[in-house]
Amino acid sequence: MIDVRAGRLLMALTCCFFIAACATSEDETPGDRRSVALEEDNVSLKKQIEDLNAVENALNRELESQKGLAAQEQNGTKVLRDENERLRGAIAKLQADLNQARMEKAKERPVADVKTSGLAGPNIDIIERHDGSVAVRIGGSAMFNTAQDTLTRSGERVLDRIGRFLKQRRDLQVSVEGHTDATPLGKTKAIWGTNLALSLARAMAVQDYLRATQNIAEKRMRVVGYGEHRPLMPGKSKAANAKNRRVEIVLYSKSD
Repeated sequence: MIDVRAGRLLMALTCCFFIAACATSEDETPGDRRSVALEEDNVSLKKQIEDLNAVENALNRELESQKGLAAQEQNGTKVLRDENERLRGAIAKLQADLNQARMEKAKERPVADVKTSGLAGPNIDIIERHDGSVAVRIGGSAMFNTAQDTLTRSGERVLDRIGRFLKQRRDLQVSVEGHTDATPLGKTKAIWGTNLALSLARAMAVQDYLRATQNIAEKRMRVVGYGEHRPLMPGKSKAANAKNRRVEIVLYSKSD
């Protein structure tokens, strides 16, 4: 009798538990399930935001590091630029000092020696130039016939004297400079074209003669033609033309 009552009691308790469970399941609404899902999504999004913030912080640190390197590089470039400018200034000063020394050296010997060399004479002047060099200025009529580049006999004799002097002064360099007057070319225009070309041809004739007859090394000489563009006397008078037609043999120190 007791066992029957116990069995009924157990069955009654089992039914109660089943009913309670059913009641709990039925009480969980769709809204509750969405709330749980949203909470889970919220937790996931927070985690993603934290990860993104961490990445952003790392990128900011890297950016700051790169900015620091860029600033260092810029500072280094400025230092190099400043040093480069300083060196340029030093080089320019040294070059100026060297040029000054060369001018002083050029003044030491050429002027005195050329003046006492016996080169001066009729139609030949010895000119001291502002750069310390010396010019042997020869009147054009003593060197060439009108509009020609062939040396006259008197011109050859003058160059023979200059050549002998240059053999004694191997430290000197030579610049042969041709000049004409401003008279337009006539019949010879077809040959020369311009006075500038004629002046250059005359300078080359002087160089060729010194090299061929006096053995003056070509490397010691240079030729320049100025045409009518460096007159000694303005105008086109007979006196001006005679003075402006000339050859100047400029002597300067080899170290220049």
